[in-house]
Amino acid sequence: MTITGAIVSDGPLHLISNMEIIEYRKATWCKFILCFAAFKKGQVNYSIKNYRSSLDTHTFGIWSKKRVNEFNTAEIRDFIQEGLSVYSEAHRKSMLKFLRAVFRFAVEREIIHRDPCPKLIFKKNEKIKKMLKEDEIRLLLKRAKEINHAWFPI
Repeated sequence: MTITGAIVSDGPLHLISNMEIIEYRKATWCKFILCFAAFKKGQVNYSIKNYRSSLDTHTFGIWSKKRVNEFNTAEIRDFIQEGLSVYSEAHRKSMLKFLRAVFRFAVEREIIHRDPCPKLIFKKNEKIKKMLKEDEIRLLLKRAKEINHAWFPI
């Protein structure tokens, strides 16, 4: 793929020019996200809405003045691991997926040379494998009442 010419992307053929590439390179993060969303309109609308709302919520405040070509792997790793530490692993994993999509979009258009998103490994969620049966719940509540446990009044 060259900087000018036709680019095929999950849908119709799109033409971009050198001027559009230059504009993308100068664009701030917020403007680039808008370009990304506009270009990906052909995909499932729900997905793009998820990407946009999550990226808007979590990144516009901290990266609004930053350009796409100014990001590095350490910065994104810190954002995912520390900046989003109050959120679940699933949420952080989704945010990394959204960021990867944006940076892949930039690599495909030769705005940046490589995707700065780190290869992070998330723990597998340990799901509850067994629940109490009704008679076990009754026994638990009875015993909690007998010993006047602090959470029993709930």
